[in-house]
Amino acid sequence: MISASKFFVWNFADNLSKVDSIVRTRRERVRKGRDMTKYLTCMSVVLLMLGADFVYAADAGSGPPKVAEASFEPTQPVTGVPVKLRIKLEGAAIRAEVKWSINDQEAENADYDGLGKPVELHKKATFGDKVTASVTPFDAIGSAGRVVTKEVTIGNAPPVVKVGDQKVTGNTYTVHIEATDPEGGPVTFNVNQGPEGLSIDPRGDVTWKISEAISGSFPVAIAVVDDKGAQTVANFTINLRWQKGK
Repeated sequence: MISASKFFVWNFADNLSKVDSIVRTRRERVRKGRDMTKYLTCMSVVLLMLGADFVYAADAGSGPPKVAEASFEPTQPVTGVPVKLRIKLEGAAIRAEVKWSINDQEAENADYDGLGKPVELHKKATFGDKVTASVTPFDAIGSAGRVVTKEVTIGNAPPVVKVGDQKVTGNTYTVHIEATDPEGGPVTFNVNQGPEGLSIDPRGDVTWKISEAISGSFPVAIAVVDDKGAQTVANFTINLRWQKGK
């Protein structure tokens, strides 16, 4: 059992399992109603994780269980990016239950243990989906506090772009721009910057007819735009050195 008047200090790398065991034991005793009067009036577990310069404190305070804060990470999720909810409890709250829904349909439930790690939605949500997280805080004896609900609409993700290998065959320069839309929509290509005569076709193939005796570095910027207006710009440089007789 852990007294409220003592602090325990361990090296993070060597004693993480011991820290986890103690925290779990304390929470199990709390949930079963043991040692309530003596140990939960002002219960604090302070973990000083040396080497990582990290301090974490989990406090079981007084007052009704409350959700002090609930916010999405990232603030504006987009297709393909995991949706997470960061929760901060206050009062006598030691844990919380999170109910996730997508477009008002129940998706999954999750438990928040009060240790600070964000709760992640594992079911995929895509552009336009409304994601809702309802957080219910609980105290040591299982009493629930006020439910806090947060909503966010999944945004449009920009195209994912990869520049292929650059080649020169004869007097023609070529490179392929590979682009995919996370939502599965079509994409278009535009030359934002490049040497005169450089072009790109709808498939992402870049070509440039090179004149003789040309040397230098030529910056190129190709914009890839999806059907909802989001864009990604591929920036690269064409380096040429003319050699007499070649």
